[in-house]
Amino acid sequence: MVMSLLIIFFTDTVIKKKITFIRSRHSNKNDNCHVEQKNYSIVRREIGYARYEGEKELKLLNEFYKRLRLVRNFFTPCRKLIAKKVINGKTRRIYDKPKTPYLRVLESSLVPEKAKENLRQQRAKLNPMALRREMVKIKDKLNKLASKRKKHQAELYAINTGIANVRVFA
Repeated sequence: MVMSLLIIFFTDTVIKKKITFIRSRHSNKNDNCHVEQKNYSIVRREIGYARYEGEKELKLLNEFYKRLRLVRNFFTPCRKLIAKKVINGKTRRIYDKPKTPYLRVLESSLVPEKAKENLRQQRAKLNPMALRREMVKIKDKLNKLASKRKKHQAELYAINTGIANVRVFA
């Protein structure tokens, strides 16, 4: 009941304000490749390209991402683009010194002091090596589950097609 009322309210608001839904930014049909580039730089490098399905794997992935978030935000420095200069037809990019997102938040005047103190307390409890070890254990469990599924799928394929002695390279 409540959901249907929300849907009615939402659609009425969209119609009244003449909001149109589009798949990407205007004149940028190829936005998806930029999203995939970001997936590679963080997710694919850490997790890999295996296909994960099921509740067990979802729980493991969520546990992995909790730790990955902490490692990336508290311990992994990144550069921030300050300016771009075009010199003789070549673009020269100027970056600031590499800092972790955690340090950038602490330096910001826009973040309240209470939030900064909470972050400092959280950072004091973290051990980057312990987080990495936990991530490796989770990744091993994920790989075992994925390889079991691969073997099972190959066996089903062999049964369905009548092929004997199917070998799986996992």
